[in-house]
Amino acid sequence: VENYFKNNELLSSELGFINFIVGKKSFTIDINKKKYDKGIIFEVPRFSLIQSITFNIFDDLLIGNFMKTKVLGFGGKQLYPIFNPIIPKYYDQAKIKTKNELKEYYKFYFNKNKINFIFEILKYQTSMVIRKNISTNNKLYQNIGKLRKIGLKDFF
Repeated sequence: VENYFKNNELLSSELGFINFIVGKKSFTIDINKKKYDKGIIFEVPRFSLIQSITFNIFDDLLIGNFMKTKVLGFGGKQLYPIFNPIIPKYYDQAKIKTKNELKEYYKFYFNKNKINFIFEILKYQTSMVIRKNISTNNKLYQNIGKLRKIGLKDFF
């Protein structure tokens, strides 16, 4: 489990530690001692954790409703962008751990379809601004959700 998270340059630029509570035992993985005031606590069943690490499907734990998550030191409760997309998207799906690998990843997709790539980046950045600045209880946030449901998913 430690190797899965520890040597990830992208994660270490955002996070100081990850603490896992498995059963009644707790263990901490030090990611970046300079950012030790920022971390995440995951309370998760042992089998599920091991399976997600073994098969690079940590996102399944995040999607499922059986893991408790607590974000510390970021002023919010969301894993975006401090943990997501670093582990579920970049590492699990594309095996990206360094800034250079991420740069090459973006370069590849930019060269493949420049207009779509720019659109996707704008869409992602917009969603990050919304996630950081608008409460989920806010009417604007709720209306964006309604627009997505009626078929405007590509815009929000």
